[in-house]
Amino acid sequence: MPPINTQGSRASLVSAVVVFVILFVASAIFAIYFNVQLRATEKDYSDYKKNYNGVVADTAFTTQEFTALQSLKSDPNSGYANSDITIFDIAMRQRDALATAITGTAPDPAAVDAIDKSVSDALAAAAAKVKAASLTLPAKGLISAIGTLADDVSAQQDSIKDLSGKLAQAASDLAAANRSIADANAARDKNIEDIRTQAAADQQKNLDQLTQLQALVAQLQKEQADTAAKDQATAQATQVALADKDRQIAKAVADLKIATDKVADHRPDVTNAVVRQSDGRIIRLPGSDICYINLGQGDQVTPGLTFEVYDKATGVPGIPANATGDESLPIGKASIEITRVDPTSSECRIVSVTPGAVLSEGDLIENLVYDPNTKYKFFVFDDFDLAQSGLPNPTDTAVIKRLVTQWGGQLTDQLNVDTDFVILGTEPPLPNFTKEELDQPINADKKEKADAALEKYQAIQQTALDLHIPILNQNRFLYYVGYYDLEKR
Repeated sequence: MPPINTQGSRASLVSAVVVFVILFVASAIFAIYFNVQLRATEKDYSDYKKNYNGVVADTAFTTQEFTALQSLKSDPNSGYANSDITIFDIAMRQRDALATAITGTAPDPAAVDAIDKSVSDALAAAAAKVKAASLTLPAKGLISAIGTLADDVSAQQDSIKDLSGKLAQAASDLAAANRSIADANAARDKNIEDIRTQAAADQQKNLDQLTQLQALVAQLQKEQADTAAKDQATAQATQVALADKDRQIAKAVADLKIATDKVADHRPDVTNAVVRQSDGRIIRLPGSDICYINLGQGDQVTPGLTFEVYDKATGVPGIPANATGDESLPIGKASIEITRVDPTSSECRIVSVTPGAVLSEGDLIENLVYDPNTKYKFFVFDDFDLAQSGLPNPTDTAVIKRLVTQWGGQLTDQLNVDTDFVILGTEPPLPNFTKEELDQPINADKKEKADAALEKYQAIQQTALDLHIPILNQNRFLYYVGYYDLEKR
């Protein structure tokens, strides 16, 4: 190992110490400088923080709103690109533009905070005004309120347009009505003038006639005065002659009564003359079970009136001699019923058609009761059996009487020479009791009442025959009035 050079080592150490001291001093100087700069920077940061802490929070720099404002500086269409304007100034400009859009004037910086209250107050006032129109505005949200008002205004405009159209139509209708009224008034005035002219002429004519009548009355009065004396002279003779005539008339009346009583049993048979007289004819057959007859409003026909139809060649059949049952019933081609009455004709429903029969225009129609000029008198006696049930009853008798009166006939409760037709119900049956059954009081009473009923029935029948009054049973009557096929109705 070589020997250590003490002096050389000391010189190196001194050099190292000097370099270290220089470096330390330099470091201290830099440290002092940067410390001064750091304190200045910290002071500036503290001052900046104090300034913007009252304006914006640190968290605001990360919000979407800040990012949107920040992006405007790079948007070429925003008007803020490549400019030195701050984001705060952009927000202030947007605020001012919004305030101007709301209020219509440039905002006063001192009154900007009052805009929201003004908007709320304006919305509340508008809501109060439109409440009467049943319109509700939101308490907040100017755009929504404006939209609501715009929709309502549009609806009101549509309504006004519709009302205007209706008003124009009403005005047109009113003008037409006024023209009609004016025309009617003119026609009325002309009619009044014509009536006045005619009245004046009639009045003059009446005056002329009155003058003539007065002259005639004067002449008659003179003639009456001239003949009064002559009449008075002949009055005495006339009274004597009248007394003689009265005696002659009294004797003639007595003789006439005796003669009438004698010929009562020889009353001429006019049955077929009345029965075979048709009431009208069929004039049209359009089909569908409808026909038309030549009887209308002036012939006193009504809906519901029925007729039997008979062939125009053979006519209406008469009543056979001594017919009391159902022999030779007057069955026609069909039965019809009036459904509508017109001025000169009537529409009829064809109720039924006899098998094999064919209706033709000109066929005759008959209803024995109906006659526009005569009220035939009918005597209806005993019970009828319209349902053909074998049980005659008073209810069906009432139906027959109703048909007679409904179609113009007259019911009479007395059978005499004034009676035109007799309608007899079912002949009262006699109970077939044995001798032992007749020993019972109840059966004996039934037999006695049945005998009395049959005796009365036969007496009515005989009286009608003696007086030559046509006798109709139930079926014959129903055929002659066209009601046979409706009897169960």
